[in-house]
Amino acid sequence: MTTFKGASEVIAPNQSAVVLYTRGPHFKYDSMGDGWESIHHNGTTGKWRLNLDRLEEVDKVIIYFRDEELSVNQIYLGNYIGTQPSDDPRR
Repeated sequence: MTTFKGASEVIAPNQSAVVLYTRGPHFKYDSMGDGWESIHHNGTTGKWRLNLDRLEEVDKVIIYFRDEELSVNQIYLGNYIGTQPSDDPRR
């Protein structure tokens, strides 16, 4: 098992990332295995309140997923592709 002290250890020095914490009710991970950048991948991180202007420069998404039922913590790293409107008007 690898332990990381911070997000900067998993992205390149010239990259930026958004880090999200989720318990998973709206988290969908497509595990096809060759990266989230493929058009065949449909992973989503959830319904977030975000500043879209700040996301324009983001390269990566780091998701800290806490499954409280199974007492499991997982970290996912993906390429930031974009946003889509939420069905929740507050998000």
